[in-house]
Amino acid sequence: MYRITCLQVDVEPKLREHFLILFELLEGERLDWKKINTKFSETHLNRLTDFIHGNNELIEANFFDVLTEHWNGNKKGTRMINFFRNLLEDINRNLDIADKKKIKRTLYNLLIEFDLNYLNYIGELAVLNLFIRSKEYRLNRIESPLGNKKNANFLFDRSNGEGSVLVEVVNVRPRVYPEDHSELKI
Repeated sequence: MYRITCLQVDVEPKLREHFLILFELLEGERLDWKKINTKFSETHLNRLTDFIHGNNELIEANFFDVLTEHWNGNKKGTRMINFFRNLLEDINRNLDIADKKKIKRTLYNLLIEFDLNYLNYIGELAVLNLFIRSKEYRLNRIESPLGNKKNANFLFDRSNGEGSVLVEVVNVRPRVYPEDHSELKI
């Protein structure tokens, strides 16, 4: 019989060492590192338990898995991390301090999603970057109420003063992944 205990990890120092742009973007804002560490540990404990019991057919990757693959020299992981890093560097350059505070929740959610849903937050950040990088829009608000008890991800004001734009980001991922690239169709 196996006895499994929870892995205790402190991810903040590792991220500070290898993904500093995250902290530059946070501009001193604190995250709930205790919750992030707990979710990280629980996820890895669940994966270990599943592996021991033979339930290891599908493991959904998360941000930390991609980062780990990068550290292990996996070129795909490195390309993804470079994309994430470049995205955050662009956002860091194009947002002022007040607007950086607005995206704290999005960055936090990216770190506590321990499945493929972390990509939803990457998608939101990519769309944010597309708008602010154009200089035609300024971030007004995140999670802007629509008046029907729902929110749009972003409210942007046009830089020329001619109104605002609400944006809802929808990330689309296939439910079933093809075995090889020949099955992919555009």
